[in-house]
Amino acid sequence: MLDYKREIAANLSALDYLNDPEATDKAEEWKAMDISCDAVIVFAERHANLAEEHAKKEPDPIRKAELLKIAEVCRRVPAHAPRNLWEAIQMYWFVHLETITDRVLKAVLNNFQGEEVLRQTIMNRTPFFGNDDDTADSIAVKVYNDLFEAIDGKPNIKPGGKYHLNMLSTTCHVYFGKVMGATPNGRLAGKSISDGTSPSHGADTHGPSAVVKSLTKFDHVKSGGTLLNQRFLPGLLRKDEDIKKLGQPIRSYFTLGGHHIQFNIVDTATLLAAQTCPSDYKDLMVRMAGYSDYFNDMNADLQQEVIERTDNNSI
Repeated sequence: MLDYKREIAANLSALDYLNDPEATDKAEEWKAMDISCDAVIVFAERHANLAEEHAKKEPDPIRKAELLKIAEVCRRVPAHAPRNLWEAIQMYWFVHLETITDRVLKAVLNNFQGEEVLRQTIMNRTPFFGNDDDTADSIAVKVYNDLFEAIDGKPNIKPGGKYHLNMLSTTCHVYFGKVMGATPNGRLAGKSISDGTSPSHGADTHGPSAVVKSLTKFDHVKSGGTLLNQRFLPGLLRKDEDIKKLGQPIRSYFTLGGHHIQFNIVDTATLLAAQTCPSDYKDLMVRMAGYSDYFNDMNADLQQEVIERTDNNSI
C-alpha cells in the first residue's frame, strides 16, 4: 500500500490543472484512493494491536507466540509488500475485506436497492451488540466510552456550565432515524435507530439474558441515564410463577450495574390489529421510553418503533 501511495502522490503532482479539464476530477479520485490505502493500513494495525492485547493475557506459550506472529504480520502487510506465503495470504484477506467494504458502502448510499441478499447476509451473519458476543460488545463499549470522553465535562453555553452524557433517547431516535440514510447494519433509510442503549431492532437474537449481559458491559455510572427496552409475548406471563421469572433478569441487570430496564408485554399481532381497528383497542397502553402512552394516541412512527422491537418468546 505504501508503494501505491507513492505512485498516487507522483500522479497528483504531475496533474496539469491549466491544460487538463479533468485534472480536478482526477485529483479527487487519486485522493480517494490514497484515503482507501490509509484505511486498510489502519485496519491492519488495529488487528495487530488486538492480537498483541490477547497475547498479553494468553497463558499458553504456543498460542501466545502465534498471536505475536499474527501481530507482526499485520504490521508488515498490507503497508509493505509480502515476503512469504503467510504475509501474501494475509494481505489478500485485507484487500478482500476492503473490496467488500466498498460494496457495502455503495449499497448503503443506494439504500440497499438491488442488494437485498447482501443486506440479509449482514443482518443474519454479523455479530451484533445485544447477544453477549464480546467482539461486538467491545465495539459498543468503545463507542460509549468515546462518547463520554467527547461530551462529558466539556463547557456548554451557560456560564460555568458543562455538558453531561445522557443515553436516554426518549423518542429522539425515531426522528433521527427519519432523517438518516441507510446504515451498514442493514437498517433502511428512514427507519428508527436503536432506542437508548437497547440493541438495534431485531439484532438481539440470543434472548433477553444475553441482552442483559451485553448492556452491563457498559459503565452505566458514567452516563446521566441509560435505557433498555424489551418486549415479551403475553403467553410467557400467564401464571404467578412466570411473573417471578421476569424478576430474575431484572435483578441480574441491576446486580451487574444496569440502570433502567422496562418492558412491553404485548404481541405483534395485537399491535397491528390496534393500528387497523383503533376503536377496538382504546385501552391498549405501551411503554415507549421513560413514559407510557395509549398506543392509539401515538403517531404512526412511534407505533412502528414499538412494533419493530424484538418480541421475546422466552425469559
